[in-house]
Amino acid sequence: MTNPRCPICQQAGLRPMIEFDDVPVTGILPVSATASVPVRRLAFGYCPHCAGVTQLPGEMPSLDYAHIDRPTARQLPGYVDAIVERIAAIGRAGGLVVEVGCNDGDLLGRLRRAGCSALLGIEPSARLAALAQAGGHAVETLALNAANAEAVVRRHGLADAILCRHTLEHVPDPSGFLKALRLLLKPGGLLVVEVPSLAPIIERMHIHELWDEHVSYFLP
Repeated sequence: MTNPRCPICQQAGLRPMIEFDDVPVTGILPVSATASVPVRRLAFGYCPHCAGVTQLPGEMPSLDYAHIDRPTARQLPGYVDAIVERIAAIGRAGGLVVEVGCNDGDLLGRLRRAGCSALLGIEPSARLAALAQAGGHAVETLALNAANAEAVVRRHGLADAILCRHTLEHVPDPSGFLKALRLLLKPGGLLVVEVPSLAPIIERMHIHELWDEHVSYFLP
């Protein structure tokens, strides 16, 4: 593709940055010592307009998280309590708190214990959504886009606060995903988005952090 368009800022001129051949596909475990693991080419470009890094168009396969079975509760950072407290202040006042990419519901549980009474999770993985529902949480099992955001609002109303941790970097259309978040949020509501930083990859050469499930990387 000539002069590809950046999926983050939508401007043309995405430039090649780095590429790898035969990278093992994430999340597939060999069943024996002789079993082969699927591999794919992994290529990233950078945008001179927004400084984002993204997988090059044409190299990225279709990403489907509907069958992912990978709880992330043990990966929560030490500062998660500060995030919970910031959002819980809204939840304790009766506001609707939505977690987009709620995984197995661990963070929803923390918000509930912090005093949030109106909680909703959004999770595309049926297996992980079922775990969250088993924990007593209301969960919409879907991938977020504009149409689904409007459907969620019709069923649940607008959110007073939205938490979205380590999800934006996985979606092929980050700009459209952010627009969907805006559709979910009340005017003046709080949106907390957390993504991995591109800075350590560039400044400390953490090339191992470039992997196939991360479509985009961001700087502040």
